[in-house]
Amino acid sequence: MPVNDYNALPDTFVSPDPAVGQEATYTATDDISIESIRFTLVTSAAVANRFPALKLVDSSGNEVWRCSDSGARVASGTYEYSFFPGAPGSGLGVGFPLPIEGLKMRKGDVLSTVTTGKDAGDDYSTIKIRAGKW
Repeated sequence: MPVNDYNALPDTFVSPDPAVGQEATYTATDDISIESIRFTLVTSAAVANRFPALKLVDSSGNEVWRCSDSGARVASGTYEYSFFPGAPGSGLGVGFPLPIEGLKMRKGDVLSTVTTGKDAGDDYSTIKIRAGKW
């Protein structure tokens, strides 16, 4: 399906639910163009600063895209993350920008969280992706 086929409805893709203390990961099963991404981080009571990021690695292991939260996430918090084209890019857990034409993933590419300062008790939700196949 062409990327700009506006008659086609996007699909929702959901990553497996990661175990507590693990990063969230989604591996593309088709070529997709991502319209939005959403996930939640619940931090443990352990005192530490966490700096979450979301990265895309191609099937050859090359990191091709990354968006990082510039603010520290502290203990005992719940933080919602949304990524979409036109987001303000504030880095404050409100919204993070995706490319206007969508973030492209090929079959076998991996989208995952990567968290500096992560505690073993921190818990990510599943990654929910709204995307069209291309």
